[in-house]
Amino acid sequence: ASTMNAVAEALGLSLPGCAAIPAPYRERGQMAYATGRRIVEMAHEDLRPSRVLTRESFLNALAVVSCAGGSSNAQVHIQAMARHAGVELHPRDWTDHAYDLPLLVNMQPAGKYLGERFFRAGGVPAVMWELLQAGRLHGD
Repeated sequence: ASTMNAVAEALGLSLPGCAAIPAPYRERGQMAYATGRRIVEMAHEDLRPSRVLTRESFLNALAVVSCAGGSSNAQVHIQAMARHAGVELHPRDWTDHAYDLPLLVNMQPAGKYLGERFFRAGGVPAVMWELLQAGRLHGD
């Protein structure tokens, strides 16, 4: 679940900072409220997922999953999401855009630390910041 939450955030389908909030934290409820407010604003702006789900956003998701040590199932899910969104994405894109990225998140179940530590360290926005600083993220 943490991998797909990170994917949603990297794609721009959820608000920044929401992916890693532990379930019992009050921030989860606050984020739910902020999400509700934003979706109403988006309806008024006529902002649709088709304008957010671009090839660049999918490449960002590949990079985030790679740096976060995400699940191997992510490739299949991201590929299916891209196809559904009408975005051309190939398995080779993982090699071209994410293979050589360092592992930045050492989180369970495969890593050492609990997800709470990832949240406290900045979560997905922290990973994306590092990628942006390295010139490996599409920042627009």
